[in-house]
Amino acid sequence: MDGNARPKSDARDLDIPAISPGNDDRGVDIAANKRDAASMASYLHELGRLKKLHLSDALFANPALDVLLTLYIADQENLTPPVASLSVANHMTANECDTVLDQLVERGLARWHAMNGVSGIRIAQITEMARIRLDSLLRRVAAL
Repeated sequence: MDGNARPKSDARDLDIPAISPGNDDRGVDIAANKRDAASMASYLHELGRLKKLHLSDALFANPALDVLLTLYIADQENLTPPVASLSVANHMTANECDTVLDQLVERGLARWHAMNGVSGIRIAQITEMARIRLDSLLRRVAAL
């Protein structure tokens, strides 16, 4: 890799247009795009929930995406849910959710922090890189 090359995991490698205040480079309203992305995230999260209900076989499971979408939605709503809430929202045990979250953290898609020093309750949040990637994915899916 030469000095100018970026790793493939760099969010700048995604086809994300440059944005000016209020509109993107195609004149599309950014606020509308964010609403579309948030709506698509909710739609995909609900699709995952229904998939678990009707096709409960592990073959059809995608827990990492389900949890990442939950973190994305929580971020959009300015919420920081504890692991127990993430587990319930994704129909997982706390241990399963912890495992998925640890994998997301390892890949730079989520980060851990404690709610407070006394309780030590673990809270996961989506990273900026994951937010950018999901914004791009959700906008593209919404445009299909």
